[in-house]
Amino acid sequence: MAAVLVWKVSDRRVGRAIAGEAGERLVASRLGWRTAAVFGWRSPGARFDVDVVVFEPCVAAIEVKRGQGRLRVLGDGAVSAGGRPIPGRAVRQATRGAAALRSAAGLDQHVTAILCITHMVGRPRVVVDGENPVVVCSAKWVRRVLRRLEPSTPATRRLLRELVS
Repeated sequence: MAAVLVWKVSDRRVGRAIAGEAGERLVASRLGWRTAAVFGWRSPGARFDVDVVVFEPCVAAIEVKRGQGRLRVLGDGAVSAGGRPIPGRAVRQATRGAAALRSAAGLDQHVTAILCITHMVGRPRVVVDGENPVVVCSAKWVRRVLRRLEPSTPATRRLLRELVS
């Protein structure tokens, strides 16, 4: 019985990993060729990764979650899309990724936290997690959101390239 239970847990994790990878591929296809990005960056010593780090044309940490439908903010870093909760505290994960990136790179420039819910319906929204704003958008909107953010400086791009290489 215990072996069956372990199998189901690991089977669920594999399913989530496959769904997460598909979401990240969708976001990658929407970024466009003028966007410099790294996928699956992990801060030294961290137990989590940042799904997408964008460092040109702006600096952003993107947390990608699979979901579809209208966004609803549930509080405490949780959101739902189409009435289904998005796993984990997705808004909080996005702010944590942006903070980790800024800290690891020693950046003075602001790092924008973005939560991309792949098939969210509606325009992008800003959700506040404590004092930290997070832009929530669909994969369809992610490139337009990035174009409207503060441009990264050459020094910032150089630091980030060194950090992620």
